[in-house]
Amino acid sequence: MAGMGVSQDPDLLARVKQFEGYRRHAYRCSLGHLTIGYGTMIEEGGHGVPSYIAELLLRDYLQTIETRLKVHEWYGELNTPRQHCILEMAYQMGVEGVLGFENMIEALKRGDWPAAEAEALDSLWAKQTPARARDVAERLKLG
Repeated sequence: MAGMGVSQDPDLLARVKQFEGYRRHAYRCSLGHLTIGYGTMIEEGGHGVPSYIAELLLRDYLQTIETRLKVHEWYGELNTPRQHCILEMAYQMGVEGVLGFENMIEALKRGDWPAAEAEALDSLWAKQTPARARDVAERLKLG
């Protein structure tokens, strides 16, 4: 296989995958190290997660979140910048967390952007991450 790096060899990849097994979620290996995927150690001292993989994870999770939000009519009626705000909130606190903002959602349905901002900021989320909440809530108002 001239020109192909050993790490790209399909036979090698297949063997490692077969014996390591795939785990979607983090687990402790037999030596107690935090591991994911095909035996990749992700804790301090391990291989970690390269930035391009982290971005793939980000994109994948945002797609999952968006799919779950699209079933709500109010979400589909928002413009793109406001949808982005809701996606950011859901990325941080989960879709269920955002759905708990019932007063904010009612304001969004009415198109009452100042009330939506105020309701977003009247939350534990805003107390826990004030700079991020102020940024998102202001963009939610401005659209």
